[in-house]
Amino acid sequence: MNKNVLLVLTLALGVLSPEVSRAELHDRGNGLIYDDVLNVTWLQKANLGGNKKWKEAIEWAANLVYQGYDDWRLPSMSVSSGIPTGVNDSPVDCSTATEVECRDNELGYMYYYNLGGKGNKLTGNQGLFRNIQTSHWSGTESPGGAWNLVFRYGGQLEELKGFGLSTWAVRPGDVAK
Repeated sequence: MNKNVLLVLTLALGVLSPEVSRAELHDRGNGLIYDDVLNVTWLQKANLGGNKKWKEAIEWAANLVYQGYDDWRLPSMSVSSGIPTGVNDSPVDCSTATEVECRDNELGYMYYYNLGGKGNKLTGNQGLFRNIQTSHWSGTESPGGAWNLVFRYGGQLEELKGFGLSTWAVRPGDVAK
């Protein structure tokens, strides 16, 4: 077989393959960690804003100015075409979804792919982050409140908005660009 044809087939199979490489997290310094698959930058300190009721957490993230960036938000558990959306009856369950499907759930992706969550254990990359808490609010509302992810075991739960949970901010893009 011609080497050029073989190269084209190899490249095509790599692009069309259902297997997708794992996310890489990049420490950008100054408390910022970039996820090159989701194209978002996370705060290294996962509980910088402390525990807050959901509406207070939304306001905290929206008003956060950190390292000169003012476009912070809570992570979404419902992403459509790369844009976080506000309400979802049932976000993608990353414990059963494919890696590509899980990209629509930023907190689920963090737990299962970036941190290697298996059952009740994180197996990778958690050393890049500080103060990962038991549960973190998302910016996604649910019919009965708002969604959060339980980092103790990777479950996503609806919680009443008046309950105090941890805040973890994320922003679009890479701060290194």
